[in-house]
Amino acid sequence: MKGKMSKKNAIEIITKSAKIYETELKEKNLLIIFGNPIKPNYIEIKSLGRNFLHLTGVKLNKNIKDNSAERFYQKAISGKLNENDFDFNKDGTTVLKLNVLLQTLKIASNVKMIGDYNGMRPYLQTDKLAGGVNSCIGFLKGTNDCYIPNTILATDIKKEVTSYARVLAVLSKKISEKEYNKIEMVAKKIDINLLLSKVKNNIKEISIDNSLIKSVETTENTNTKELKEKEEQTEKSSNIIKIEFKSPEKAGNTAVLNPPTFKIPSLPNLWGKIKKLFSNKKSKATPPQKTTPKKPIPKPVAKPNPQENTPKEQSPSAYISIKDLKKISENINRNYKQTPQKSKSKYHDEI
Repeated sequence: MKGKMSKKNAIEIITKSAKIYETELKEKNLLIIFGNPIKPNYIEIKSLGRNFLHLTGVKLNKNIKDNSAERFYQKAISGKLNENDFDFNKDGTTVLKLNVLLQTLKIASNVKMIGDYNGMRPYLQTDKLAGGVNSCIGFLKGTNDCYIPNTILATDIKKEVTSYARVLAVLSKKISEKEYNKIEMVAKKIDINLLLSKVKNNIKEISIDNSLIKSVETTENTNTKELKEKEEQTEKSSNIIKIEFKSPEKAGNTAVLNPPTFKIPSLPNLWGKIKKLFSNKKSKATPPQKTTPKKPIPKPVAKPNPQENTPKEQSPSAYISIKDLKKISENINRNYKQTPQKSKSKYHDEI
């Protein structure tokens, strides 16, 4: 986390980190194997005492004579480092680096991924980054295709690389030795024996100790034997077909046959043999049981509702047809003719 730190606390962190650097990196070569386990890639790292200063993020005090990166490391190892030997960087990166320095130097537990630096930081010069989601260590390419550690970043490695690959294993040796003789880290679900055999066959520039290679050869021999045995078993089993039947069941009035488990050679006329086998079994099958037909259940008949058949009273209509009008007019005329008529004068007088 970004914040203030006293030089006293910084000296404690630097002293502890120097002891880890002494055991993990100093005067050693690391072989980081990464990528595809079938065709793995690698980088070789060379760490010296003077490289430790760049990992801390502090600046040497130029006012002190003979103050160098190597002397700074020797003071840190011996516990003689004082506050006048160094200064913090003004950009605040020193505190960030010191907060993750202890865990990042533990290569075996921290290095999970590796990739090429994307160059997004204008003041940082490095080529490779290796680490995890919390911190990573940077390597600058030196002579003889070896990389040297030159920085530490308190950030997720995925944000700082163009693309990343999984670290499969880390081997180590002293710089004075020719062959890698120690396994520092192996990723989960990785067969180190098979991986070292791939490195041995594909990467001729790298030499591995015979003690590690012997274990590879023994495992390869056992693996080849197991593969041959499996192949022989599959060849034998390919000539035999196994047929299994479930327990007998009854479906309606028909009986289902239940032959036992048996084995038949896979021949061209296999289907004919199976037919013959089942034709023999049918004779031994139990005869179908007679079942009495069930009487059909009569459906309930709905009783008629007397109220539904009674005619409904029709409401008097407000309209009269032409025929009715004619009948009414004829009746009126007929009645009028039957009544005696009075004289016109009297009739008019009465009106």
